[in-house]
Amino acid sequence: MKTLVHSKSSKAGKFGRLRSHERSGAFTVEFAICCSVLFLTVFAGLEFSRFMFVRHAIDQAAFESARLGIIKGKTPADVTAMVNSMLRTSSVKPSTATITITPSTFNDTTMSIKVSVSCPYAANSWLPPRIFGSQPIVSEVELDHENKAYLVPTGGPNIGSNNGINRDFL
Repeated sequence: MKTLVHSKSSKAGKFGRLRSHERSGAFTVEFAICCSVLFLTVFAGLEFSRFMFVRHAIDQAAFESARLGIIKGKTPADVTAMVNSMLRTSSVKPSTATITITPSTFNDTTMSIKVSVSCPYAANSWLPPRIFGSQPIVSEVELDHENKAYLVPTGGPNIGSNNGINRDFL
């Protein structure tokens, strides 16, 4: 019959495992690697979410201001104020946005209104913008003005006549 003798110089414990204080260095290295990957993933997710939020806010501001602009009696100043108000409400810095409204004046012959909003993401990022760079987020919306339904083109075909028929296909 053999007996097991434990020597005090052995690094193995009772069942052949290393003692915990001798593995503390390995645990620290594993923890550092895993936590860095975890934090990178979490911050990348937050940054992507912020990017999508800013993009949606700019799209919505362009659309809602174009809807305001098609109403008879509204001016480009009203449209610009609406864009700035919506961006401010969405925590996007309106001072960094470039707003282009076409045409520059609205009158009774305005057929459509085009609103373009461009905003650099770098100015609205929560983190240093390394993922999306300094590319601007651009949204452009064009809507028909209410005048278009009431405007009758001059010199066009008369209703009920054959002046507007293309006879090349007959």
